[in-house]
Amino acid sequence: MCSVLIKSLMSSGVLESNFTGNVRHIETHISHVFITNKYAYKLKKPINYDFADFSTLSKRKNACMEEIRLNSRMEPDIYKRVLCVYKKNGQYTVGSNGNEKDIIDYLVKMIKLPDDGMLINVIRFGKLTSKYVEDTASKIAKFHSKVEKGGGLSQFATVTEIQKLVKQNFEQTYPYVGETLSQRQYDLLKEYFNHFLEKNIPLFDKRIVTNNIVDGHGDIHIGNICVVDTNIVIFDCIEFNQAFRAGDTISDIAFLAMDFDQHGLSSESNQLLNTYLELTMDYEGVELLMFYLIYRAFVRGKVISFMLDNLRCEQRNNLIIEAKRYFDLANHYLSCKSFGMIITCGISGSGKSHIAKYLASHLGGFIIRSDAVRKYKSQDKSSTIQNYKEREDLYEKENNDKIYNKILDYAKHIIKSNRWAILDATFLLRVQREKVAKYAAINECPFIIVYCNTKLELARNRVYFRSINKLDISEAYPLLVKEQKTILEPPASEEGSIIEWDGESNMDDLLAQINAVTSVSQ
Repeated sequence: MCSVLIKSLMSSGVLESNFTGNVRHIETHISHVFITNKYAYKLKKPINYDFADFSTLSKRKNACMEEIRLNSRMEPDIYKRVLCVYKKNGQYTVGSNGNEKDIIDYLVKMIKLPDDGMLINVIRFGKLTSKYVEDTASKIAKFHSKVEKGGGLSQFATVTEIQKLVKQNFEQTYPYVGETLSQRQYDLLKEYFNHFLEKNIPLFDKRIVTNNIVDGHGDIHIGNICVVDTNIVIFDCIEFNQAFRAGDTISDIAFLAMDFDQHGLSSESNQLLNTYLELTMDYEGVELLMFYLIYRAFVRGKVISFMLDNLRCEQRNNLIIEAKRYFDLANHYLSCKSFGMIITCGISGSGKSHIAKYLASHLGGFIIRSDAVRKYKSQDKSSTIQNYKEREDLYEKENNDKIYNKILDYAKHIIKSNRWAILDATFLLRVQREKVAKYAAINECPFIIVYCNTKLELARNRVYFRSINKLDISEAYPLLVKEQKTILEPPASEEGSIIEWDGESNMDDLLAQINAVTSVSQ
């Protein structure tokens, strides 16, 4: 690309007639980005790679139009318009009212996002909150629920198509063996991908049938997220290759979960995934989660490796270190196999959900919460039931049995993925607990009952407080708590490993007991 054009766009008054300050310039492997006080402008490089072709003016125009269209699905207020770059009498101007024959290129204009709000900086300065993580998961879940699904998009999610992408990834990465990844890592990952795809064709096919293939974002990582006035902004989706963008919803969310892991934020990664799964109830997709975590880590390592070309020594060293971290993470995932089943037992308000979140964070497990399943099945996820009669209907026996059956069905997918399944429900009756214990025994995985033996008055007060303040999705009410106490069948020693918790004590001690139980059983 002409260096004269780059210098001109960095000159005062060219991008914005009233801006006379310094224009910041950032170069990526496919674009130039110019930043003023209020806006950012992206110029596509005239490249032609296997994965992106901007080699002609018309192709760059189309790519700019697609970038606006696709990113506006999530951020309509951030992406503004496509501008023309004109050259006349040796002078460059930017706008939309010039002569068409003078157009030499196109720019994407978007709102400048604050540097201190970029998620990488939020993390660096220790300001990443649980709310930010939950809001991000919620935004992605909402995006997946509304975006285009199925139809022709299914072609991008067949095992044959994924095999092509995997083959391409390894061909493109091979030149960097010995620099950003070792030959052993390369071989182990290649063997894993080939084996998993050949073995799990029915699982990939089912995801297509169940309409879980979407025209997604394709590039949801920490570098493409910003916090603006406490709101989450997810930007810069892949516009240049639909095969990289379209795919399984689990692949989209796995990218960010992987990136959290790479930055040492495993608890946040777990929280992101648990929030997303609770909102979507896509526990079936967990069976493919590890595959996509490894895939995303490998691709991220590959893309960073691409940036090494034509860079100075110091810049190369930093990028080599970064790429190695992603390839190391991909290999680390290969050895992540820790699974079992934990069920909570206790009346509403006894602290079951609190302990479930704590255990999920420390064990890397996934929670299936009866209240969330109940809400999802009733299609009443956004509103709160107002009267006791409606609440009683949610907890009546026939409906309760269906909920417990569904919880176990979801848990089976988690166990198949070699993760801990944490079933967050009251499990007041022995027969309810025995169904889970039987499945765990058949599949030879640890089974633990966490008995939340909380005082009745404390539990009732908690339920009353969260009910009147609408602090939780649970529709439990104080009278129900008393009824639950009367029918509770405390777990007996012959049911399995039982760890009792009073709903208030230090949870670290409880975790230590669980680790002790699992170390013996395994």
